[in-house]
Formats: sequence, C-alpha cells, structure tokens
Amino acid sequence: MTQNFLLGILATRPLYGYQIKKICDAHFSQLRPLNYGSIYPNLKRLMDKGLVTQTVDPQDNRPNRKVYTITKKGLQEFQKWLHQPAVRPPMIQDEFTLKFLFSHDISHQELLELIDRQVEQVRSWRADLEKKGEEANSDYEISAYAGMVGELFQDIQDACLRWLAHCRKRIAETSEDTASVHTDKTGKATSSIERTSPGRTFE
Repeated sequence: MTQNFLLGILATRPLYGYQIKKICDAHFSQLRPLNYGSIYPNLKRLMDKGLVTQTVDPQDNRPNRKVYTITKKGLQEFQKWLHQPAVRPPMIQDEFTLKFLFSHDISHQELLELIDRQVEQVRSWRADLEKKGEEANSDYEISAYAGMVGELFQDIQDACLRWLAHCRKRIAETSEDTASVHTDKTGKATSSIERTSPGRTFE
C-alpha cells in the first residue's frame, strides 16, 4: 500500500522527499500517514525494482536535493494496481474502538466520561479536516477525486460521532447496578445487587 501510494503521488510529477511529506501531511494524513522513516526506505525499494529513479538537484550553500521520478515501468505497475478492485475489506484501526472493546470492567460513569472526552477529540479532528480542505496549502494539485476522499474522511468522523452518541445513550439507559434474584439451596429466594458490566447487559 505505501509503495503504491508513493507511486501515485510521483505519477503527477517528479518530487523530492520534503515535497512528498508535505503533500501527505496536507491531504492524505487520514488515509496514509507517513514519516520520513517510512518514505525513504520505500522509495529505495521502488528504486531497486526499477519503478522509480533518483537524480540529484544541486543547491547553492545548501545540501543537494534528491529528486524522485516514476519510471515507465513504475507507471505501468501503478496503472495495473489502479485498475484492480481492493482485495481486503475496509479496516477500522482506531485506538478508542480497541479501548471500548475491553471496557467491560470500567464503571458506567467512567465510560460515559471517556466517551464525552472522545466526542470532543473527534470534533477537533473534524474541524481540522475542514480547515485543511479549505486551505489546501500544499503545492499538490488536488483533483476532484482527492476532494471526494477528503469528504469520505469527514463522513467517517460524522459516523464516529453518531456511533459515540448511540453508545452513550445505551450505556446511560442501563442501570449501574441491577438487582438479581438468586435461589439458595433451601429454595428460598434471596436478593442481591450485582454490578453491571457495560458490554454484557445491553439489549
């Protein structure tokens, strides 16, 4: 995925490493966040495969820049990948979702407070997406399709907010403590109070 992503960016024009990072940060951080530790090793692998070439751009009083260009073979490989359907279903790799999965030992009140804090975080991310979409401060020429992908990111954040509201409502409606009736060995009914685990008692 990372190598195809880099080929797609280089298919527009030759770029040096800083430009690639700038484009990723400005427009694709939600889709494929990249750091220099990932960009340069993958560019090296693409060069080893003959899919990308590297030239040196001399700079006065500054370190020379390495410019990366997609080759004809690289463009063919990218087009081949581009015309194939995705072979894996969409994946949710979200830290909060993982935390929520294992939250059955957290009290309802603590979980509600955690959800409220997460809502504020998602709203902040949503606002940042809108700001980036409006500014478009990279020198990358955004296509209409890239804009649609940006809309997808915003829709995902909106769906996340709806899901958080849904979970909060269900948890709030479930009593923290629930009465249960047990029968002892003599057949006498006894009442006890048990703590409700949020992930196990919703209907």
